[in-house]
Amino acid sequence: MSKPLERTTLLDALVIQLEQAIATGEYAPDTKLPTEGQLAAEYEVSRPVVREALAHLRERGYIETVNGRGTFVRQPNIETVSRSLLRHLQSQSRVEYSVDDLYEARRTVELESTGLAAARATASDLTLLEKHIETMTATANVDLSAYTAADVSFHLQIAEATKNPLFSLLVTPLVDIIVHGMFESVQSEHEGMLSGVAEHRRILEKLRDGDAEGAQAEMAAHLARSRAVHPQTVISTQRPETPALDNPRA
Repeated sequence: MSKPLERTTLLDALVIQLEQAIATGEYAPDTKLPTEGQLAAEYEVSRPVVREALAHLRERGYIETVNGRGTFVRQPNIETVSRSLLRHLQSQSRVEYSVDDLYEARRTVELESTGLAAARATASDLTLLEKHIETMTATANVDLSAYTAADVSFHLQIAEATKNPLFSLLVTPLVDIIVHGMFESVQSEHEGMLSGVAEHRRILEKLRDGDAEGAQAEMAAHLARSRAVHPQTVISTQRPETPALDNPRA
């Protein structure tokens, strides 16, 4: 459960632990949080630190305070929980992950989501996937930032098409890392962008056909090529400025 916090990152560490407690259900939605004094004793911090941490959680939509009643946990949504998971990654002492770490995780999640999307994607999902490919086609070798954003949005839309919110939850916290990695990759291989468009097109065709195995095979081939041309060996979770997503909720 909880444990005493490192004094060097007192506030941030408390916010992260409280976020995780809410995200995992330790503090369930609609339940009342312990008092400031109780939280201070539990986490071995001062009440002012608790008060400031609760202010951060309130701003992020995790809790709400009702005058005369106390502070209650709000029902978390995909956006808030995913941001919590990403901040948890960023808080770890290990701030760099190998590119192989990233692609191993992506392969595990995206092959499964692609297979499910082949069976569950709606006409609207397929239309949005087509839109992202059209953006990639129009911006290849012209606008690297827009190309990369459309590329990533394509993958996020597949997660949405599974109709299982946990896939979006798993993919979304990695988006910041994925965007930066892909952005670096396409900058170093402009000629590969048109190949990337063709690969995404083949994935979409299999999804339209409802061919789960075929879609997974095309996704596996796409990720393998993407990994092969990736110029980096490590990726930091401390992100610099990265391109905005093309319709990030798609």
